[in-house]
Amino acid sequence: MEHLFLHIFVWVQQHRRWSGVLLTLLIGGCLLLASRLQFKEEITDFLPVDEHYRQSMKIYQEVASANKIVIQFKSENGKDSIISAVERYGEILAQKDTIGWIAEYEPQVDYTRIQEVTEFVYGRLPYLLDESDYQRMDSLLKDSAYVRQRFDWIRTQLGSMTGSFLMPVLQLDPMGMGNRIGELLRDYQPEMNYRQEDGYILTSDGKSCLVTVESPFGSSETNQNGRLVELLEQIGEEVGADVDVHLIGAPVIAVSNARQIQHDTILALTISVVLILLLLLGSFRSLRSLWHIMLSTGFGFLIALAGLSLWGNQLSLIVIGISSVIIGIAVNYPLHFICHSQHISRTELGLPTEQRGRRVLSDLVQPLLIGNITTVAAFLTLVPLEAVAIRQLGLFSAFMLVGTILFVLLVMPHCTSGTSVKVTEKQEESGKSNAFVDRLVTHPVTMLALLLITAGFGWLSLHTTFDSDVSHLNYMTEEQRSDMNQLAALQGQTSGTVVYVAASSEELESLQPVLDSLSSEKLLINQVNPALLLPSCSKQEYRLQCWKDFWRSHDYFSLLSESRNQGFSEEAFEPFQLLIEEDHPLLSYTDFYPLTSTILTGYASSDAMVARLTVSDPEAASKVEETLNARLQQGRAFDLHSTNSRIANALTDNFNYIGFACAFIVFLFLWISFGRIELALLAFTPMAVGWIWILGLMQIFGVQFNIVNIILATFIFGQGDDYTIFITEGLLKDYKQGSGHRVLISYQRSILLSAAIMLVGIGSLIFAKHPAMHSLAEVTIVGMSVVVLMAWLIPPMLFHWLIKIDKPLRNYLNK
Repeated sequence: MEHLFLHIFVWVQQHRRWSGVLLTLLIGGCLLLASRLQFKEEITDFLPVDEHYRQSMKIYQEVASANKIVIQFKSENGKDSIISAVERYGEILAQKDTIGWIAEYEPQVDYTRIQEVTEFVYGRLPYLLDESDYQRMDSLLKDSAYVRQRFDWIRTQLGSMTGSFLMPVLQLDPMGMGNRIGELLRDYQPEMNYRQEDGYILTSDGKSCLVTVESPFGSSETNQNGRLVELLEQIGEEVGADVDVHLIGAPVIAVSNARQIQHDTILALTISVVLILLLLLGSFRSLRSLWHIMLSTGFGFLIALAGLSLWGNQLSLIVIGISSVIIGIAVNYPLHFICHSQHISRTELGLPTEQRGRRVLSDLVQPLLIGNITTVAAFLTLVPLEAVAIRQLGLFSAFMLVGTILFVLLVMPHCTSGTSVKVTEKQEESGKSNAFVDRLVTHPVTMLALLLITAGFGWLSLHTTFDSDVSHLNYMTEEQRSDMNQLAALQGQTSGTVVYVAASSEELESLQPVLDSLSSEKLLINQVNPALLLPSCSKQEYRLQCWKDFWRSHDYFSLLSESRNQGFSEEAFEPFQLLIEEDHPLLSYTDFYPLTSTILTGYASSDAMVARLTVSDPEAASKVEETLNARLQQGRAFDLHSTNSRIANALTDNFNYIGFACAFIVFLFLWISFGRIELALLAFTPMAVGWIWILGLMQIFGVQFNIVNIILATFIFGQGDDYTIFITEGLLKDYKQGSGHRVLISYQRSILLSAAIMLVGIGSLIFAKHPAMHSLAEVTIVGMSVVVLMAWLIPPMLFHWLIKIDKPLRNYLNK
């Protein structure tokens, strides 16, 4: 390969104009291909999710009302001040929401709608009553006193303040046959610890009022939700200084996360850009060198975009966000080239510029290509994985590294061959400064200490854990956390785990005995089964027959006669009489629209229903899910925590595969490239030992892997691969050419500079408040520190030992 690139170097020198034309055409073609890409913002693309997971998340968002935003009005000035602010808020919202994002702003409970739903349900009692209702009613009707007492109770209720609201229900169900159905209706409304005054929902202390609105963008579309939340916050500021307005809900949390990520990114970029520029200027003292680094990585980035456009026209923004890490790897290549070019300029001052370019190219082709091939092969192991974004990340990384290395090996020799280098006294003495390091790494005490520390870290690494709770990656302010806890307390959701069961109406009906059994075993705290209000056709037929059979055996005329004896008119309970005497046809899903469009929104669709079960803890949830899934043919039971844990475990398994695949591929390429297994082990051992150190240090500092930072471990592994290859190559060249050349010093310098850039670039995220971004910095700081230390210590140590004891290796190197 070295001869091939040298031939290309000569050809380009002789045909500079044609070379420039070809490069221009290549860049133009890449720009054209890259322009085809469309970017999308979907976090689930990063996860190895299947259709099951996507459907589960859709169900959760619908049933859990994940798109709801609760506007909380707080004031110490009393109820009147709060209600005035609520109404003022609605007026300003109507003026400023010109697009119509908020379809309904209803600060007061709509009693008319509640009454309509209640009347609809009681008007369909023949479809909803089951055996237990008839058994209870049969027992009650045998007692003649019950009928008289019941009509006395009805007369009392009709004379009360709620009489007008209760009258339609009592006309349909004077005997209380539908009492159980009424309790079911209440199950669909949160059991909130609040009081209602004039329809306004106030907390028990009267200091807060809650108004719920719905985001039309769902809970994960942070861009549009950001604009919506900004509008609602702006209106809240205009309401008045005496009332605090807080927004609570999943869309608000998502926007808060996006804002914090943006803030942390700007902060980290500002810090890293300033420090990296100072670092590079201090190292190279040449703006031209910085320009070459930018050109090479920019060319690689363009090649990556063009390559992905051939794969598909959509690219996840997550990949673009992680590209800073890939740039940190790609920048190795121009750094090594510039550092070694300066090294050649210092050590061989009389060498002509063209020959100096050939010399740099000759020295670097092998280590750069070996490092590039092994790293690219490692990233290509991401391609077979299920997650779309991770597959794209593997391809993006491979294309970018290939594009960067081609620019460095084909273009940079002609750009830097004439670069002048100012030789300082400090740089001339750099060889002497490494003498102490050489003695340190070859000292027996250093080797013994390394073995003991590695053994200790190896034991600690067995206890390194993976945090599978995705909620720990969410950012919430203290105020938001307090508001969410308060809202959960108001809704009675301070404890318990929710299990969702998605199935057809028939399957949910067949599960009801199982659910009742789980309730009797105290595994279920509460259950909401929409199939009880939306019976299947077969269940409707059975229940209608039960209704007919019941009234054939019971004289409802005597009940009506008793009502007249109690002073009610003949028409008072006519709806009840018609309900008994009329024929009832089978109902379709659309016939239940008054329910499906109100209290059953999210719980039911034309082809599936969702039951919501509340259990005591995740362990009970696991038992309930196992029991139900064993009985379901097409449906499924799941809870949010276990679903996210399964995804996280799947991601962990994926990265276990990546780890072994990368290790195998890297070792195989090292063996092929160096030609001897001893040299392959020499270059591979630092990576294996470094991984043990990383895990051990993470355990010491309490750093956990998660679905975000675990992928960074793979990138650090790729960096360590490059570093150890260069150190090994430097050792081999110094041994073959004599210690006077000290190529290793040039490689070590570029490695330190590369590691410093990576540490500054991503390590600056240590100042981030967002937990996911902060965890990236933690892993970067630990990982990069370790891989540099391993690259500096282990290869020289093992090389010194092998040269002493391995005569065949000495003969091989002396050829």
